Amino acid sequence: MDMTPLKLDALPTEILRQIVSLIQYEDVLTLLTVNRTFHSICNDWMIYDAIIKNGNSRRGCEWQGPPLTGADSISAWARYALADSKAANTSQWSEMDWIQCGPQLMTLSHPMLYDSAYGPLWSYYTRSHGDQKTLLVFCLALKLMSQRSPDDFTQSYLGSTETYRSVLEIRHSLLDVLRTKLLSAARPSWGNHSAISNVYCKALKAQGIMSLVFRETLIKGSIWYQPRTIHHYASSTADIAVPATETIDFHHLMDMPLPFTTDATAQFQYCHLPKMTSKHFLEDGEWAGVYYARTRGGSNFPRFAPPMHNVRFRVNLDPAQPFFVSLEASGRNGLGEFSLRGRMEKESGQMTLEQVYTGGTQKWDWTCMMTPFGIVGSWGDRRQFRGWTWLWKVQ
Repeated sequence: MDMTPLKLDALPTEILRQIVSLIQYEDVLTLLTVNRTFHSICNDWMIYDAIIKNGNSRRGCEWQGPPLTGADSISAWARYALADSKAANTSQWSEMDWIQCGPQLMTLSHPMLYDSAYGPLWSYYTRSHGDQKTLLVFCLALKLMSQRSPDDFTQSYLGSTETYRSVLEIRHSLLDVLRTKLLSAARPSWGNHSAISNVYCKALKAQGIMSLVFRETLIKGSIWYQPRTIHHYASSTADIAVPATETIDFHHLMDMPLPFTTDATAQFQYCHLPKMTSKHFLEDGEWAGVYYARTRGGSNFPRFAPPMHNVRFRVNLDPAQPFFVSLEASGRNGLGEFSLRGRMEKESGQMTLEQVYTGGTQKWDWTCMMTPFGIVGSWGDRRQFRGWTWLWKVQ
């Protein structure tokens, strides 16, 4: 009887492929360096695809999986497999882990969207600067927008280092954003990349907390309205569907950098703009939205006017000004029909709009940013800041 030990790489290739597809990503990295046989077997997109799927079954969770096909590079598949592996324990994530792969996984409704705690993410955000801050606040907005909010904001999301009080402190800090306008200057002055990044971060924070408190408001049935808006109230709120992280196709709207890409932080802030500032995107379909009215007298109770609906944009392109888009829109809300007119800078997503109600009885100035969640900004007049607004594309 031949007692010669059988080498693992002497097994048929298909058997080796099945074995490798059952191990974890870190073990694949080791096998890649053993010899040419294992390198050839492991260096295959289908192996990484199988590792992600098997990881889901081991952890008892499911997610959309990476937005890749067999035509994409093996490196792209390996990056998502690594991100998925690291996300198995987000409680040990560093700030760099969130920056390098958090946005890519959370926009795909990865379980880390729910499993990760607010406290560490908020702590990293408050200490970060520049482009890294943008990625962290985007992750924070995604968590606030998830379908498991708003009740889970103070229940299921509590991590081992968080207390009920600490989560309420985060919420209070976020609500403070809604008490000041998007730009502090009397006239919009967007400045350089750093200045635009700060404004963009503020818009993302405002959008995230608006999403949370508006859904709370709908649940409680406490939309604020004046007596003369009663006849519009039912039709304004009956069909409103607030977007959630799980319902937005981010990877269709954004040219999302791959996880662990060295220049991802610099790319990220603008990766949605080519699609979302295009004439086709703006004009194709309806938009809906809400107004957050700034509270007075120190009240913390959020006030939302009846939502906007049936908003349709018309885009005018001027060859003499290729970097700008002229916008017009019509829509209605609890106060009646209105029009919007203004312009947007395509390279930054910044826009100024004037809202005028039919008959010219009321006019409001909007200062906004185009974000991956839609148009977000503050509204008011030249004398007074009134609150925030958020317009999203109806799916």
